[in-house]
Amino acid sequence: MESLGLPPARVPAPMRHFYRSARKLLRAIIARIDLSQFPGSCCG
Repeated sequence: MESLGLPPARVPAPMRHFYRSARKLLRAIIARIDLSQFPGSCCG
C-alpha cells in the first residue's frame, strides 16, 4: 500500500500531514471492518 499517492519527500508539509492523517483514518476503518467481520483476529 506504500505506492498509494505521492512519495512523502516531494510533498509539502500540509499535504504530508493530510496524507498521513488520511492513511491513519484508512487503517482505522480497515481495522474496524476486520474486527467486525472476523472477531478472532483482534491481535493480527
